[in-house]
Amino acid sequence: MSAAEQKNRNGTLLDKPNRIEKLEKIFTAAGLTLSKPTVISLPLAFKEADADYLSDSDFAKAETIISKFIKGSNGDSGRIFEWQTDTKVNFGILKDVNGIIENHYVSIEVG
Repeated sequence: MSAAEQKNRNGTLLDKPNRIEKLEKIFTAAGLTLSKPTVISLPLAFKEADADYLSDSDFAKAETIISKFIKGSNGDSGRIFEWQTDTKVNFGILKDVNGIIENHYVSIEVG
């Protein structure tokens, strides 16, 4: 079985799309809207945290990182940007800091 097709504790297939969907639900449960551009390109980007989510046992750490990220964003715009790079899914928020737009994001390895 490939890293992209790990099994969870119940023995059901936990593939990459299902892992991403489970991460997305953390944001939507917090009342945030997800937008999915194909790429984010800004002069300034700050990775706030990263985690691996390749099996069900990794979910708690990814959930904690995302929850802290949501709290730290103070609900700035209520809009979260999601984009994928290679084997990672990224969730970011754009902030205007003294007239400069910054991308603050977390990156989760999903296989």
